[in-house]
Amino acid sequence: MSIQGRDRPDLLRTETLADILEATAARQPDALALRDATTALSDAKLPAAADRVAHHLLTDPQPSPGPGRLWKHATKRWAWD
Repeated sequence: MSIQGRDRPDLLRTETLADILEATAARQPDALALRDATTALSDAKLPAAADRVAHHLLTDPQPSPGPGRLWKHATKRWAWD
């Protein structure tokens, strides 16, 4: 299904998702950003936790499936903590 309408160049943004999340964290650092059954992270703490997970994924000895491919990757609980 495709929905088309008038062109609205005024709605186009150059921000990335990372830009939007950083701006949100700057405005409301104590707001809840992510929660699971045992952990709650504020907007201010989420970037550091995401960096730890990214570092874990980059240094994991398991090989990557390659660009453009999806795979399930289980991280240890400590990756968020």
